[in-house]
Amino acid sequence: MAEVINLNRVRKARAKADREAEASANRAKFGRTLADKRRDRDEARRAAEALEAHRRPAPPADAAPAQAETGVVPAAPLAERARPADD
Repeated sequence: MAEVINLNRVRKARAKADREAEASANRAKFGRTLADKRRDRDEARRAAEALEAHRRPAPPADAAPAQAETGVVPAAPLAERARPADD
């Protein structure tokens, strides 16, 4: 004969296991020490400084509008480009 189980106990045990799993996840997510938080903050600051150090300089204010917007100097028209001498 099959074992008789109390469905109320099973439901409560399942709910307790779910709460414990959620609590464990929250401890891992939010339960960081002050040293961990400082280390992460310092790493983020160093990464931001490294990124800023590699930023291209802004074009001068008196540059042509196309150059000021994109930072790219437009190419000279074909007539002004140097052509190889024909011998």
